[in-house]
Amino acid sequence: TAQMGKTAVLNCRIKYLGGKTVSWMRSRDLHLLTVGRFTYTSDDRFKSVHQTGSEDWLLKIHYAQHRDAGAYECQISTTPPMSKVIWLTVVETRVLGGPDLYINSGSTINLTCIVNHSPEPPPYIFWYHENELLSYDSPRGGITVVTEHGPTSSSRLLIQKASVSDAGRYTCRPANADPHHITVHIIPNEHPAAIHHKNGTSAGVRLHHPAHAHTPILIIFTLLIFILFSSASSSASNSASSSASSSASSSASSSSSNNNNDNSSSSLFYLIPVGGVGGVGGVGVHPLDRGVCWTLPRTTHTHVRHAHSSVERGVGVSVVG
Repeated sequence: TAQMGKTAVLNCRIKYLGGKTVSWMRSRDLHLLTVGRFTYTSDDRFKSVHQTGSEDWLLKIHYAQHRDAGAYECQISTTPPMSKVIWLTVVETRVLGGPDLYINSGSTINLTCIVNHSPEPPPYIFWYHENELLSYDSPRGGITVVTEHGPTSSSRLLIQKASVSDAGRYTCRPANADPHHITVHIIPNEHPAAIHHKNGTSAGVRLHHPAHAHTPILIIFTLLIFILFSSASSSASNSASSSASSSASSSASSSSSNNNNDNSSSSLFYLIPVGGVGGVGGVGVHPLDRGVCWTLPRTTHTHVRHAHSSVERGVGVSVVG
């Protein structure tokens, strides 16, 4: 019997060998392994060992694997050949789900240790946490072990309500086999991200789509309308002046001079996006703070009223004389 990954040693004891030769053969494929002290296989894990004067002829198999299990023949070069069959069993211990296991905090840790190909069931299987023997009667409580013996023995470790302190390396150690390890990671519970206010309350994060994202386009469109109306008004005024009589022209010139003085006074048009710029509904926001401002010649009240009517479409206009 050999442990998985360890060195298996098969012994063939022969008395009165004389000048005969001892060979080792693997029975399942009749593969010749060694003759005397020489190795005849490409697998360098196999080696024949014999000390002069000794009756023991050894076959060593380094790093034994499960595939190495089976029958081997020790043969003596007599006529007919004499042989002795030796059975090799490779015991394998493993913990299911390794080498790392991730468990949510508050859930149950469930570890199962399997012992395969043991010639006899292990009388006991111990569990260790960070190299310390687990105590099933510890104050923590909630620790249970269920062991089943047979051709394949198993031990099941249950730890309820896992916490961060339960994380670490767990070892399954059978009485007649090598130990096996697994590392348990405890994942803390996570909560959705929230915005915490100064008063200690929290609110979920929401994304808002601006209701007036098209406001800059409306502002430019409204400005173009003002310019067009102003140009049309100016052209009409010039045509009327050129067709007047000379006598009236003098009076008109005097009146026009006064009107020009009035018209030369400019008006400031502040265009403020509806809904406010930096405020809610425009409350508490002065046009001079963030409004878009243009200086245009004063037009008729009709034009101004037309501009005011565009407020409902997303643009507010203020007139300052």
